[in-house]
Amino acid sequence: MTVENVYTLRGYEAASLTGTRQRLPRYAEQAARLLAKPPAPDRARELLDNELERARFANALGETELLADALSAAASYAAAMAVRARLPAGEIRLSLDGVGEVRLPPGPSGATPAAWLDGLCCAMAARDPEAIAVLARPETSIAVQQEAKQSQAVVGSEPFWPHYADAFIALLRQDPLAAEHARLAVNAIENGPTGVLDPVALHSVDRRVLELISLLALGQTANWRAALNDAINEFNNTFSDSESAFLPIGFLPLGLLALSAVAFERGQGLPETTAYLPPGIVDGSLGLRHTIMQVRYADLVVLSADEAHWFLDLQGYPRKARAHHLLVEGSTPIASYTLPAGGGLPKVEARFILAETLEDSSRLALDAGELIYLAEAFAREVGAGSTTSHAQQLILLDDAINCVDAALQRLPKDGSVLPSSQLPSRCGREIYGAEPGRFRRTRMTAYRDGLRGLLRQMDTHSEAELQPAMAEEGGDSTTDENHARATAHAVSAIVRAEALVVIQALASDYDGKVRESLRPRDEDYDKVFVGASAARARKAYDKVWSRGLNMDFPSSSYSEIVCDVAPAGMLAERNELSRRFPGGYVAIAEKLNPHRIWVAWQYRRPGEDAGLAYDGLVWIDDHWSWFPKPYRHLAV
Repeated sequence: MTVENVYTLRGYEAASLTGTRQRLPRYAEQAARLLAKPPAPDRARELLDNELERARFANALGETELLADALSAAASYAAAMAVRARLPAGEIRLSLDGVGEVRLPPGPSGATPAAWLDGLCCAMAARDPEAIAVLARPETSIAVQQEAKQSQAVVGSEPFWPHYADAFIALLRQDPLAAEHARLAVNAIENGPTGVLDPVALHSVDRRVLELISLLALGQTANWRAALNDAINEFNNTFSDSESAFLPIGFLPLGLLALSAVAFERGQGLPETTAYLPPGIVDGSLGLRHTIMQVRYADLVVLSADEAHWFLDLQGYPRKARAHHLLVEGSTPIASYTLPAGGGLPKVEARFILAETLEDSSRLALDAGELIYLAEAFAREVGAGSTTSHAQQLILLDDAINCVDAALQRLPKDGSVLPSSQLPSRCGREIYGAEPGRFRRTRMTAYRDGLRGLLRQMDTHSEAELQPAMAEEGGDSTTDENHARATAHAVSAIVRAEALVVIQALASDYDGKVRESLRPRDEDYDKVFVGASAARARKAYDKVWSRGLNMDFPSSSYSEIVCDVAPAGMLAERNELSRRFPGGYVAIAEKLNPHRIWVAWQYRRPGEDAGLAYDGLVWIDDHWSWFPKPYRHLAV
């Protein structure tokens, strides 16, 4: 006998379902009401719950197209919910066909492990690659579990959830360890506390899901169809019981549907015909679904371009593929970033106001606690046993020191402990709660000085690291890159020696003659800048030099000079040559002739790691020209 839907499978007469069918449009109406409300951080969770109910009733009534639509929407809402749980800041914007844009401001997402798992299963069934990329990440699962614990959610702290989540994530990565995670989850279900969850459903439904994950993960697919049929029959028996037949959760075995879709993609074919697993969903014939989402950070205040990078580091965005440009709105410099989706996070757009003071501390992108967290994270990647290259370790250690310096700017000048009210972020409050005393200027200065000592020690080995690269021969890309970097170091060392003569002369250039000798010649602009940037630079620096180039002269106590030299082609990223250049160079590197060598320098007091900073000297064939802070003039 052909099975029409779940209700008729359970013995209902088709004619008796008219009232039940009228229930489906109510979910669309409820979604419209939720979408009409003002934005809220947990709105995606509310919409997800609504779509899960719609999916369950659509499946129960055999409405496969409505089911596909509900699964797709649920996957998108679940992805947005998970991103909100993972990211503490920014506005999440989710675009849906026919619905418009859903906005989630910062705040608790309402996420729980159960909601996350339901959403992941919906994404798997809907074949939504963007939603899967967001949801099937360990970082996402951990963030959801942490939020559920912090919010004291009724469901979410049970000991089996981490293993359950890891089993699904590993399966999607085709990692055989999925079977081990599934085994640990089954043991935790059978032996651990299950809270308010129904132990019968956990045993008869979730245990079956985990057993099927093991079969797929280990490639033991000969028994797949039989095991899936047994799981469907047990699901049907569990929710056909008179005490649970009314529960919507029993209308759609989301876990089994998701695994059937994965099995189909891996060559297992369609399962036996059943109302619980509609073929159009299992075989993906209703088409791929896509989640379109982005995160926007608006006008956060940073005191340096580095702080913008650190903020994005903290959110979890990889450093590769970061693109940004500088704007000037009125007299306010703005750093605007665009990053593609990556690391389980959607596309991001961010604007940072480059401020000079802490006057508007309420809008700071990073508080002191977050900066200390980042400093410790960077420093942990340095030292014996690190798999990171020596050059990259120097960059990370430099970042750690600069993070502590930035945190020191946020501390009280009188030496007292920073008030907890100055730490608005969750991360900052956790660091502060663990040890408030570290937010005192003396403690933080001692930590920074320890990092500086380590950097000085490691910096002495930098040149030794380059020797093998300079000695290598061959034509592969790695060797070519090593030769190029070694050549850049060698040339830079020569130019540095020449630059020091000019820099020493500038330190006592009270009559301005040295500066005037560094004024760019008209033909220099086309040699230093690329394309239309040459004309822009010429116009800007004509004004700068016509007003007279002023500088602060170092006193006799500033007896040390730290000079950094790098080809413009190496200014597009942080590396061993560019790491102490101002961060603005990254945004304009493509506008510079990559072969011209630039100089940045500081006059320092002995034993200090900061001082009077200058930049913009360029060697042009047979003379020096000075283009101070070019990123200010080449901003869009």
